[in-house]
Amino acid sequence: MGVDINRDRSSRTVKLSQPGYVKQVAERFLSSNTKAYSSPVRSKDTFMDIATTIADSETERAAMRQKSYLALIGSLLWITFTRPDVAFPIAALCCVMHDPTVAAYDAALGVLSYVNSTRDLGLTFDGNRPELLGFSDSSFAQSPMPFGGHTCIMCGASVMAVSRKLKITPQSAHEAEFAVYATMCKDIDFIIKVWGSDGLQMPLQLPVNTFCDNDAAVKTITTPGMTQRNRYYVRWAMFGREHFLDRKTKPEWLETVYNIADIFTKPLDKTTFLKFRDALLNIPSPRVTDKLAAILGTL
Repeated sequence: MGVDINRDRSSRTVKLSQPGYVKQVAERFLSSNTKAYSSPVRSKDTFMDIATTIADSETERAAMRQKSYLALIGSLLWITFTRPDVAFPIAALCCVMHDPTVAAYDAALGVLSYVNSTRDLGLTFDGNRPELLGFSDSSFAQSPMPFGGHTCIMCGASVMAVSRKLKITPQSAHEAEFAVYATMCKDIDFIIKVWGSDGLQMPLQLPVNTFCDNDAAVKTITTPGMTQRNRYYVRWAMFGREHFLDRKTKPEWLETVYNIADIFTKPLDKTTFLKFRDALLNIPSPRVTDKLAAILGTL
């Protein structure tokens, strides 16, 4: 995987990056005159159309047989190990792996071009900030089964990031957010068991502060009982409520403009993308506003 590990004992930080691996992949798939992109999605208005459209002619399928789409996507998936900021576009492009279009291949090259132009970036963990935080989000109405995403931030950077389509067809934004929160709680459970339960390195502060930008979902999680609107929710989605009642997590409403998990659910404009990227990777940046920095514990 070509992971570089850079440790600074004086500042108690560890940085994980993959510049060598990214360079190898870029040399394989990109030409010398490929434009260097500053964000992974060239056009946020057309990306989802590209990521949901399969080849509609034998001519296009013949053209794609000359291109290594599966190898390109596979290489990009390895890069998400240290670059969760591109998890969403790669996950979206995975949805057409069975019958890709030339436009999807070009979009994947755009993601690789962005990663290559920023290949020295990576995850920087700060030993002075052991707190665990969770952020979840969903993009309801994007499709019958919309994307949901979450990240667990520990020591300042993402230790777990997920971007994928929901396993249900939600009837409301509330249901979609409720389901994504439940999947995040499962990952938090895993982190608690591996890291904090036996005090292997440092004790975790419980309950874990978690953030969601849907107030109705937060109220449903923190209020026991069924209502007319949530009585039909699938059983596994109730795991988030059980987590709260067990005092493992504490959900809070957070404005969308501060919700880092938004980067895992939809194409974002460049300014918003860079703000959330810097927060996700723990990059010191003026884009990370004082309020977001306060939430992350960097102020």
